[in-house]
Amino acid sequence: MDLGRRPPGPHLVVATLLALFVGFSLRDLGRAPKVYEDEPVIAAPGYMLVTTGVFGNPLQRGFFGSERHCYEFMPLFPILDGASMRLFGTGLFAVRIVALGLAAGVLLLTHRIASRILSAAHGATAVALLVLAPVMSPVEHLRTGIPMVDLARLARYDVAVSLFGLAALFVLAPVLEEGAAPGAGRLFAVGILTGAATLSHLYGVFWLPALLLAILATRGQRVLRRACVVSGAGFLLALLPWILFVASGWSDFLAQNRHYGERFDLLDSRFYASNLRGEIARYGLILAAATRHLAPVLFAASGLAGVVLLVRRSRSGDRASRALLVIPGLIGLLFALLLQSKNVMYLATLWPLFALVASLGLHVAWGHGRLARSFLVAAGLLVAGEGIFSLRRFSLEAAVMTPYGDFTSRLSGLVPGGTRVMGMQHWWLGLVRTSPDYVTVPFPGMLRRYTPEPVRFEEATDALAPRVLLLDEILRGFLRANVRVDSEFHDLAVAMQGWLAVRGVSVGAVEDPTYGRVEVYAIRPGVLSK
Repeated sequence: MDLGRRPPGPHLVVATLLALFVGFSLRDLGRAPKVYEDEPVIAAPGYMLVTTGVFGNPLQRGFFGSERHCYEFMPLFPILDGASMRLFGTGLFAVRIVALGLAAGVLLLTHRIASRILSAAHGATAVALLVLAPVMSPVEHLRTGIPMVDLARLARYDVAVSLFGLAALFVLAPVLEEGAAPGAGRLFAVGILTGAATLSHLYGVFWLPALLLAILATRGQRVLRRACVVSGAGFLLALLPWILFVASGWSDFLAQNRHYGERFDLLDSRFYASNLRGEIARYGLILAAATRHLAPVLFAASGLAGVVLLVRRSRSGDRASRALLVIPGLIGLLFALLLQSKNVMYLATLWPLFALVASLGLHVAWGHGRLARSFLVAAGLLVAGEGIFSLRRFSLEAAVMTPYGDFTSRLSGLVPGGTRVMGMQHWWLGLVRTSPDYVTVPFPGMLRRYTPEPVRFEEATDALAPRVLLLDEILRGFLRANVRVDSEFHDLAVAMQGWLAVRGVSVGAVEDPTYGRVEVYAIRPGVLSK
């Protein structure tokens, strides 16, 4: 697209939005939202790597060698978490600052890609949508409903997939837009970056076929063949360390991922049909928000208008339009077909692409006369108002929440140092300094979903030999939920209660309005089998 001279105004808008985004996200980062169950488990292998040189998960000690080699998730984001904890110390802030940095990078790349293949003004519009538009209904761990704001406050790998995928698209943009010669170095970098996206989460692999399809759509089969070879080589090189790591413990790799087996039933047509039928669930929070707010409606309408425009321009031979049409289209299709998990956080990969397409629709509408511009200004102000209100509400909620570090500090005062502590993973990030020998309640070893030979609760816990047990709201909720005889885990709940009644001695509790009540039990000496 011939865009002519690009004024600096949109770049200044994006710089301002980025500064406000980072400033807001840093505020209360270690306080709100509450610690999410995935955050400690993802961070643990990275912390173990930087402190011991072993990429293992100490929290799941005894689960098919997890403490020696962790295979339950891809390694790149945990390693970044570990490096951050080495730099900033342990705690919730240290792991969330990684997600914040990656999210800021996503916003910057979104603008740079738009500036390259659309215009800087489109980039500013896309960034504004990502940081101001509350397009989802809030839930406990995604409190504002604004995509990048929420993802920046949660130490998960989703933003890393987005960052590396967008980086690959940015590297490839000159080839897709201008017809520049696809140099080997550029194609190889695309392979490395899509490999990094895959090392962040397995669905990151979708970026590679999406970009290759964009090459086919814009440059033809001849360039595609070269791109497949060179980018494929870069991709395999990026994954080679992980492949070798998996090969070194193949049987443990299979055992640790046994419970994911149903997600890879690729030879059964019912697998794909079921995934397609269920894909609407991934967008459930968006549909719920659309019944109450303008932001998701405006986003969807402008996105649809953007798709129509891309189709028209693609038919007229515009390369950039073809690329921007097929990349999110194929990734979205692969999400629907291949991802049984309908986790809304996976949309981190698609949100920037959706925002770019929506920016096209908004700019087209802007050119349809004074009435259309007046409507867009009014709608934009309303959406920005919804976003500011959502951010303000979150700030007020955060102000009365207990900082994670304060709560775990009080908890550590009741836990003797140097003893093995058993509890839910939520508290590890705060206790790892004073109680580095921390393990989670060994549910996987007791459930047939995880192991073909489950053991009784007493056997599983005795094998770990804990000296302290933390009974929190989560475990109490599990016990309450399975009090009925016909409950799925009734026998396990009874066994846990019996074990605690016989072997546990209460040494105190911590009460908190944010995290509830956590009771600390010392395990009676001399009654464990180890």
